[in-house]
Amino acid sequence: MLQYLESLWTQIQSLRKNRWSERFILRPYVTFEGSLCDAIQHTVPLIMLPTHTQDTVYPLPSVCFRLFDYSDVPEVSF
Repeated sequence: MLQYLESLWTQIQSLRKNRWSERFILRPYVTFEGSLCDAIQHTVPLIMLPTHTQDTVYPLPSVCFRLFDYSDVPEVSF
């Protein structure tokens, strides 16, 4: 798990250094930003998580999202 986080953090730092700007994700909330800022705030109810037991089974990570840079991908020779 630590390798995934280190890899993701390295990629984020690389993107930030290169001033990468994402322009493809739709952000409909931007249109309502003024209304949302003036909206009445409310408290979110407390969520109680179940306690850990010896029989608890946790799902394993199955998806690894990576933003590849040329230096991240090793050269493959056939």
